[in-house]
Amino acid sequence: MAVALCQDYYSHAGPYVPPPQKVTYLHFFLHDTRSGNNPSAVPIVSPNTTTSTGFGGVIAFDDPLT
Repeated sequence: MAVALCQDYYSHAGPYVPPPQKVTYLHFFLHDTRSGNNPSAVPIVSPNTTTSTGFGGVIAFDDPLT
């Protein structure tokens, strides 16, 4: 009966180095039209404050994604 030594189970070529990962960057743009004949963004609820930041407002939109 032959017994394999531990050194027979491993490669002598060196440590495994994985290939570099491919990275893809996607950029999406939403084109809002809030006025005119066919608006694509319509305010639903406005905040009950006197500030002009618009924080807290809810807007529904139907934008083309390009």
